[in-house]
Amino acid sequence: MPSHEAVTKMFALRIGVFSWLPYFALAQSHIERQINEGVNDSTLFTDRATYIAHKWFSSIVVGNYLYIDGGEIFYQNGNDTVQTEAKNTYSIDLSSSWTNATVSIKQIDNAIDGRALNSPKLWPGLDKSTFFSYNGEKAWFTTPANPPANKLYKFTSDGVGAGQWSEDDESYTASSNFTNLARVAGSASACGPDTCYVVGGWRNSRTDNTISDEGKPAAGVVSYNLSSSLWYNDSLISTTWQGPWFWGNLFFTDVAGSKGILVAMGGSTSGLAGENPHPLSFEYVYLYDIATKTWYTQSTGGDVPDLPRAGYCAVGLPGTNGGSNTYEVRHPTVVIVSVG
Repeated sequence: MPSHEAVTKMFALRIGVFSWLPYFALAQSHIERQINEGVNDSTLFTDRATYIAHKWFSSIVVGNYLYIDGGEIFYQNGNDTVQTEAKNTYSIDLSSSWTNATVSIKQIDNAIDGRALNSPKLWPGLDKSTFFSYNGEKAWFTTPANPPANKLYKFTSDGVGAGQWSEDDESYTASSNFTNLARVAGSASACGPDTCYVVGGWRNSRTDNTISDEGKPAAGVVSYNLSSSLWYNDSLISTTWQGPWFWGNLFFTDVAGSKGILVAMGGSTSGLAGENPHPLSFEYVYLYDIATKTWYTQSTGGDVPDLPRAGYCAVGLPGTNGGSNTYEVRHPTVVIVSVG
């Protein structure tokens, strides 16, 4: 295994400017908000005259298509803003150019097990034609929440922007260690070549119908091996993490001679019971050596943002040396984090 110094040779941060695609912009605040759980979101999402925003969704690229899943849709109904759960999965063809006015959005039925969740984690399958959905929570306006049982869901694409959802039965049998896990929200996730990871998060009545209160922080590093379908749960608590961590972002970076490194940044920590939440500055990032299951703290340099970030957007990009070791953090500035 390379030394800690070799793994973290350089962290450079730079500030830039960005703009989100307006079609997916967040809705502005409205004094009056209604909730409509019975409206089919299919027409709402494609009606440019009434559509406002799609929040708390997740997305993944499989083949030539961008798939969008989960979240809540906000739309205009007269003078009111109405929100509803996104009950479909959507796909957009990336093989040709489009604009906000011309984009074609396919709608795929997601009516399986009542699985309309905010912020699910989407993981790519090894066969390049499937992806998985794990974790997430029911919308806060749903009463009672009635979240479905904790399961892993699998989407099999047809190669032309459609496909079908199913339960991935093999991955959550008792022998796979899955029965010891619980669904969480607010976690961070990243995938390596054959394993996906979930770190931290919260359990609440919107993730687990056996919980009556609104907050039980999760302090685990959960991993799922896509080849063996086995699950593992290691403790997050260490000299680096004094308590649970949530609403940050996680990235995987390959390091020669090791199983890879997880890079955690932003978010917040709290006490073991969720007390005293503390936002984390970008003056530090946190590294998890997968081979040794050890956390390290690494200071950063450059123009470090003056405010912490939680619940922000981030994306991993190929680095200038050809490796996937550069990450953009957007909220609302661009922070470039380079791992040398």
